[in-house]
Amino acid sequence: MRLWTDTGLNGKGGAGGLLLETGSGLSFLPLPAPILEQVAAPNSDPGVTSLKLPDPHPHQKPSEPSVRETDLEVCFVCKKCRLAFPGESPLLVHQRQCYGGNQEGRGAFRIVQTGYECRSCGGERFKSAPELRRHCEGEAHLKSAAKLPPPAESPLSHEMEDVVNQITLLAARAAQEAAPERGGLDSNSNTFAERKGRFLPPPDVAQPLTSAGH
Repeated sequence: MRLWTDTGLNGKGGAGGLLLETGSGLSFLPLPAPILEQVAAPNSDPGVTSLKLPDPHPHQKPSEPSVRETDLEVCFVCKKCRLAFPGESPLLVHQRQCYGGNQEGRGAFRIVQTGYECRSCGGERFKSAPELRRHCEGEAHLKSAAKLPPPAESPLSHEMEDVVNQITLLAARAAQEAAPERGGLDSNSNTFAERKGRFLPPPDVAQPLTSAGH
């Protein structure tokens, strides 16, 4: 397993990391301990497992409207020998020999970090918030950002507003038409009850019986 510790010039222990095959030789790639622990853990599952480095500048995220966060690939690590490669193509070339006849069992770690993409400058990417800030303060970015059209309004916004206004108007008309009808019914009902009450005998008074002969 190719996990290394950079001893530095003074011979003392330093940050841990991986050996990175650059195509022109091996170099040391320092990585934080949590990532190294996941790479070192037994994991022979086929396919790609993504691991993300912690953001070193979590409180410096820019508010530029033309900028969005994106994942930038740091390296690919072979799960069998733990050798790192700067891209997927050299990893696949390596794994043809490393896995031999078991090509279906190939596996790799894809290590990424938080990056930023400036859409007003043709999708130019930056590895850190300070680097992006310097770019956004530059003259080239300010000129490109000034040429961007304002955000397009949704074509459904006006249509939805018209529908809501029509529904509100219909509801108001229905309420106005129903109000006189309810008033007329109540008035007639009360008048009828009053008139009917005049001819009803009191409930406690017995009515005299009249004979047919009188």
